[in-house]
Amino acid sequence: MKSTNYYYRYGNKLPTHFRLINEKKQTLFCEQIYPYESMKDATMVSYDDHELVLFASTSSDLVSQTIRKNKIWEQDITSNIIFALSYMNKKNGENVTFVDIGANIGWFSFYVTSSLLPFVHTYSFEAMPRNILFLRNSLCANERLQNSITINGYGLSNQERYCRIFSHERNTQNGVVHCNDIAPESNEMIYRGNVHLLPLDNVFNTPISVIKMDVEGFNFRLRTSHGVRSNSD
Repeated sequence: MKSTNYYYRYGNKLPTHFRLINEKKQTLFCEQIYPYESMKDATMVSYDDHELVLFASTSSDLVSQTIRKNKIWEQDITSNIIFALSYMNKKNGENVTFVDIGANIGWFSFYVTSSLLPFVHTYSFEAMPRNILFLRNSLCANERLQNSITINGYGLSNQERYCRIFSHERNTQNGVVHCNDIAPESNEMIYRGNVHLLPLDNVFNTPISVIKMDVEGFNFRLRTSHGVRSNSD
């Protein structure tokens, strides 16, 4: 499995109406839908030292299995992101913005935010419908984070498009996007629905401190349209 990449970027601006719409969707979800009844294959993992709970899947999913067993995911990258955001806050004396692209069930979004309150705001981007439900339920369950995390229920690309998303039957919530008519080569990849993709520049204009990107092969499409710099560059 590929490592998650994290990126640094400055000076972008987010259209206000996108943020307000996404925040309203989350408010309505918490008021009218939470707890979502189809989340029967989910369990809550608690982090008392962070006053945090996170919904994780009990089905065949690598991220959820690791979080349920070890209560952490990609520890080194998590620590690096927290360090970078803390450094920027101390250096500039300003609040910081974390953008989590390919948020999955929300490990980075929720753990990083809960570690750095009150000076961080996190924008989570996730296209896979099942993962969006986990994100929304987790945010409803963490009232103190609700003003610090904005969930964006769509994916990102270098142009607006609608594509299909698949995942492996033994890694159910690790979505892989296909934007052509060619199906995945593996028979074990299962179609999970269609997803809406938008360019980040179209929906975002807030100064960004750190971007974490884990989009299963879409990294290049995002970087060519947005000019971000990888930790591996």
